[in-house]
Amino acid sequence: MAQPGNLQDPKFLESLRADVGSEATPLFQWFLDHARAIAGVVVAVVVIIAALGIWKWHSAKQREQAHFDLGLAIVTQKGEERLKTLEALSKSAPDSMAGAIFLESALTAQEMEKDAQAAGLWDNAAQRMTGPLSSIARLAAAGALLDAGKEADAVAMLERLSTTVEKPLIPLVRLQFAAAAERAGDFERAATAYELLAKETFESGADANFYRAQAERMRAKIPGGKKE
Repeated sequence: MAQPGNLQDPKFLESLRADVGSEATPLFQWFLDHARAIAGVVVAVVVIIAALGIWKWHSAKQREQAHFDLGLAIVTQKGEERLKTLEALSKSAPDSMAGAIFLESALTAQEMEKDAQAAGLWDNAAQRMTGPLSSIARLAAAGALLDAGKEADAVAMLERLSTTVEKPLIPLVRLQFAAAAERAGDFERAATAYELLAKETFESGADANFYRAQAERMRAKIPGGKKE
């Protein structure tokens, strides 16, 4: 027996046709002609909605698990063990967690005095962050490069950062650039950075006087004497 409401049941369709006014008959006929396609679209929409719901639930569970695993590693592990756990977690955790995982990895490597590795991890963290957080991570990466004895790489990183950094962080970038340039033996650029810092500070302030003195000290180291 045909089920009531079945679009494939002739009696049901005739009943619907009888209830439709003559002015609506063409529209009703179009609906009947395309009933199967319409039903297919409805089913597809329902499937898509269900799939999106499952995906959101799965993503939320992944984030929840990643948060738990990250916290567990921080609390219960140290040193190399924690680094290995965080490396594995960075490959399986959602992208939204990657910045925090690399940040913790960088801190752990720095605690272990693995400066070159820490620099790479800070840079990975910066790539997965935005705004000031990303800039601060790059500053930390440059500092780790300095600690690793890679002064030229630190100078290059800070030079790139100086073109994109947020305005409130410019003095920090200039100050670290000056220190990196001095360590690299580039006294001319170190002096220039200190002079810029002096100009960007209140002229009568103690900081400005300190930066001017640092610039003079750098220029005194330039072969051939002081240069302006």
